[in-house]
Amino acid sequence: MSNFTPVKPGDLITAAYLNQMFASFDSRISALEAASQGGAQIVIQQLLPIGTFYVGNQMHIVGQNFGLPANVVVTIGGVKVTTFLAGSGNTDLYFDIPAVQGLSLSGTQVTLTIDNGTSPAPASTTFTLFPAPLSSPSGNILITMTTPPSVGTITAGNSYVYGFTVTGFTSLTDNYSVTATLDAASQTAGWTVTPTANSVTIPQGQNTATQVGVKVTIPATAGVTSAQITVTLVSSLKPGISGSGSTTVTVNSAPPPPNTIGLTLYAAGAGTVSADGSSLALPHGTTSVVVIVLASVPDGGANVSYNVSNLTFDSASWASVLQSPANVPVGAPNSTLQLRYQISVPSGPSSTNMHASITESGKASVQGQQAFTISVA
Repeated sequence: MSNFTPVKPGDLITAAYLNQMFASFDSRISALEAASQGGAQIVIQQLLPIGTFYVGNQMHIVGQNFGLPANVVVTIGGVKVTTFLAGSGNTDLYFDIPAVQGLSLSGTQVTLTIDNGTSPAPASTTFTLFPAPLSSPSGNILITMTTPPSVGTITAGNSYVYGFTVTGFTSLTDNYSVTATLDAASQTAGWTVTPTANSVTIPQGQNTATQVGVKVTIPATAGVTSAQITVTLVSSLKPGISGSGSTTVTVNSAPPPPNTIGLTLYAAGAGTVSADGSSLALPHGTTSVVVIVLASVPDGGANVSYNVSNLTFDSASWASVLQSPANVPVGAPNSTLQLRYQISVPSGPSSTNMHASITESGKASVQGQQAFTISVA
């Protein structure tokens, strides 16, 4: 209410009366400014909800003297909040956490600052902020046979377990289905193969290692002398992330050595390479194609090199020429080599398995072999 006496007709308007009126106006205007613009010091009492904060999630700040939301500036990690949500006011601010860059997957300490332009000083606090949670993984996996059975000779009428290592380069922990297959000839001859687990979990991270096993059973009458075992893993969240690894089982021979080098079919001069880098489909009429196989080699340095073999094929009608050097020096450990091959393609619809192999010079235990399916439709 006003605190000055109303003027009546005929009253004398004096200087004292005017001073009283202006003083009343000044006190009322100051009270309005203090109430609406938050002239008192801003106080941050609590950040809600209790728990973990992710980019894009809603945050609720409880406090005092924020003022009108239209005049409030909130920054998180230096990034300004552009929109306040319904319910925001002098004691509560609601908004979506902005896209702060450079956050670690394990969380980063950031500073939250509130300023309204009228308080004696901005208010600030710190909290741990995580990047927006992922709903779909990205990356790739490589699969190599690393644990052959501990026997001297593979014989018919017995079962053997081969261990494979899945090397993951993925952005999100995920479940992967596991399947194991045989080439058509050994399957027809009665060989069987099954994974020891139908699914495995591959953790988020770079260069992670997950073990899977497959059991192959050779009938008493083998029918064929060797078989190609292939194990394939497929992401449950994003089927495009998948990988395959193979090894050869030969009756009356020693088990193959571990594959310590991962091989992936990367590119071709024509045709379509599968998402997991394990197969190549060529259009009808193709007579020649260049393929590139990536080899992830562990060792490097002075006097370290790798022997590269030409591709071999299950069908005699296919042939290839190695266009890369047969011996490749490697200067740094954990390098990726590009192995280039020119393939002669038979006429007409056809398909085969092509086999690539690489071995470290003077270190036969460091080697990789992989079968890739190639077809002409």
